[in-house]
Amino acid sequence: MGLFDIFKGKGESSDQPRHNPAETDRAPKLGRYSDCNKNEVQLKHWDDAVAKRKESNHIDSFRSLLNYIKDPALNNLTYKEDNGVIEFSFQQGSKIINGRCDSTEVSAECRIAAFDKPSVPVMRKLATLNYSLKYSWFAIKDNSFLIRTRGLHADSSPTKLYWALREVAINADKQDDLIVEEFSSTHQIDSTDTPDIPVQIKEVKLNYLHKLIDIALDKISKLDPVKNNGQISYILLTLNMKIDYLLSPEGVLTDRLEKIQGIYNNKEKEYLQKNNEMAAAFKEIRELPAEQIYKSFYNTISTFSIVSPANYKQVADFVFNESKTREYYLENGNYEAIVTIYEYIAAYLFFNYGLKTPLQQLTNLFINVFNNEYYNQLGYPEKFRDGNGNLNRQSITNAIQKIVSNNRSKFPNFQFRTQNLDFSSDYRFAMTFFTEYDYLNL
Repeated sequence: MGLFDIFKGKGESSDQPRHNPAETDRAPKLGRYSDCNKNEVQLKHWDDAVAKRKESNHIDSFRSLLNYIKDPALNNLTYKEDNGVIEFSFQQGSKIINGRCDSTEVSAECRIAAFDKPSVPVMRKLATLNYSLKYSWFAIKDNSFLIRTRGLHADSSPTKLYWALREVAINADKQDDLIVEEFSSTHQIDSTDTPDIPVQIKEVKLNYLHKLIDIALDKISKLDPVKNNGQISYILLTLNMKIDYLLSPEGVLTDRLEKIQGIYNNKEKEYLQKNNEMAAAFKEIRELPAEQIYKSFYNTISTFSIVSPANYKQVADFVFNESKTREYYLENGNYEAIVTIYEYIAAYLFFNYGLKTPLQQLTNLFINVFNNEYYNQLGYPEKFRDGNGNLNRQSITNAIQKIVSNNRSKFPNFQFRTQNLDFSSDYRFAMTFFTEYDYLNL
């Protein structure tokens, strides 16, 4: 069917806090934080960190590493120096990670949950999680569970320290909500004050979550589960990644999405079984109380991305190879499936890659076109469809040309041949839009 092993781990500092460059500051950002668009000053700090380490100037090297990690668009990291010691802290989601660098080593830790009495089930869970960690470990200290790392300068390059801090940050942010939700013997500790999302935006997100699930489940209910198992997988996987990008959930809802990803990744199961289990998991999400869903909607500041950066060739190759799967559906006149394939491609790119700004903006535009009512409800003003749901050629063309113009100074060869777009139908537009990814000259 052409589906890749899509659910890799999500890694990168951008000058934008999330994937989507909001056309208006009032509209909530979409997608997750990506740090793949480092500016020249940050890249210079990285080079300095490497050079200073080669000179065994470890304090200066680590200071440069912190300046590389620090996002100029966010107040995500601070540090101070005193008598040759650097004390630092940075934010990842709802958690603050604190650390120290002296002439001998670098250490960092974050408390993820507190307890009154030690819990064997919690300790067993964290001990099991330790096997998946490379640079850090879960531990117990002063009636709290925490994650920490420690590295001697003698055997810790800037690259190793970067990945160690990232591992602590991502696991601290992920496990704090899950541990407290799963084990009643624990409670929150050291969580930052996350800016709340207005209740009307939460309602928009909840309603769209329900709408996306209802539409997807209705589609697959009309398909033969054996004959159309490939199309059903596309529908469910696209649904999972669209929820992640459009709703930007945190906490428990994110964990449920990751478990759905795990279902598809299980190579011991047949596709029919995977599809049934994924559909059942979405039905469970659909039945969750609104109050429980609302808890997964809050704003955060992050220092590390959970997706890895992708260059233009990687993106273009993926789009080209995955587009081949449309031929079967094209021959059989299944145009709805073709739209699903391209929505899958767009959502996949955000779910698995840190995209450079032009690719990020174009891909977000495509998702906007196919979810325009939702974008409008969030406060994005562009009307990419008319009152009858038809594509608005002029509005879409203007938006693409604006993206090209805004990125020309950094990418002088960047182009998008809007004259090749076919607005006669959704599936023709989707095919011709992504065909241009071969010719962007990035």
